[in-house]
Amino acid sequence: MDITLQKDIVEWDIYNWSRAIDFWDNKATELVASFMEKNKRPKVLDLGGRNGGISLFWALKGCNVVWSDIDESGLDKAKALHKKYGVSDRVRYEIINSLEIPYENEFDIVCFKSIMGAVYGECGGQEAAERMLVQISKALKPDGYLFFAENLAGSNLHMFLRKKLRKWGSTWHYFKVDELISYLSLFKEIQYESFGLIGLFGRVSFVNKLFSSFDRKFDHKVKENKRYIISLICRK
Repeated sequence: MDITLQKDIVEWDIYNWSRAIDFWDNKATELVASFMEKNKRPKVLDLGGRNGGISLFWALKGCNVVWSDIDESGLDKAKALHKKYGVSDRVRYEIINSLEIPYENEFDIVCFKSIMGAVYGECGGQEAAERMLVQISKALKPDGYLFFAENLAGSNLHMFLRKKLRKWGSTWHYFKVDELISYLSLFKEIQYESFGLIGLFGRVSFVNKLFSSFDRKFDHKVKENKRYIISLICRK
């Protein structure tokens, strides 16, 4: 995947968050191929779609995608991005609250990137996070898949700097790995990997790239709860 496409899909902290998308890639390609063999396209729901990057990932795979978000703030950018890559015919756009998904047994895949921390932190804590996952499970077909990537708490330094440097740092909930996995009892198969040590501290692109190169070489040497990104694939 070239750097321009990475940026369009991932949006921020490109070099580490792209690893989360890479973790999805083989399974995503395999799933889509299994549908295409039957002359079908998987139906994908993208929650918290923002500027359209994750929808783009799935549309480029050949899926029919519903971009959704709680409001229209990213809608124009999402439409422009999908038009840029020639996939507009495979995407439709809806306003959906992840706590009230108006579908049942509808999608082969549900996906999101970096929204569960906001749901937990701003909408009711653990109860809200669990409700979101119940809604996702309801929207999935039997044996459907949830692909998602989320922020981990990381180290004490990560948490300190987030509170100082991020306007949402004091309201967002940053998960521990075991905590997040404990919420996924609705799913019978769970795969995950975690990433990132110092890439978060690269505030400009070349520093982020340098730090993320360090992370790729060394982050596997530390405990996973010291890393700050997790990527998951869950089968209903």
